[in-house]
Amino acid sequence: MFNEHKAAVRALCWSPFNFGTLYSGGGNNDKTIKVWNINNSSSIHTIQTDSQVCNITFCKHYNEFVTTHGFSKNQIMVWNAERRERISVLDGHNTRVLHLALSPDSQSIATASGDETLKFWLIFPKEQMPNKTGSLLSLDSLQDFR
Repeated sequence: MFNEHKAAVRALCWSPFNFGTLYSGGGNNDKTIKVWNINNSSSIHTIQTDSQVCNITFCKHYNEFVTTHGFSKNQIMVWNAERRERISVLDGHNTRVLHLALSPDSQSIATASGDETLKFWLIFPKEQMPNKTGSLLSLDSLQDFR
């Protein structure tokens, strides 16, 4: 049984790069991402996010994932899965980012919020190659299509 979260589990996503690895995101009284090895029923790592996790999705081409958040920061965060480090933080919604969808080409995401907005973000552009740290993303590559 996996019972380490201290609030409702609001997000789940399998890693496409590590067989049997599941990511889960906790609610407002938890504010963590837990990484699980379901093959041996163990917790691998806990990532502090400082706000409730609403969604998690992986990029299909790079070992990076995106999370959306609610109370209290209402942000979108991009993470390096291997190092379990936050790469970038995107602001743009005024309330909890409730929904996240990855485009079929895995380059863009769409987010929807309780502020009644839908936003499109170019997160993983194909023409950009990973940098020396193994991360695809740089702050200069982020775009908010308004």
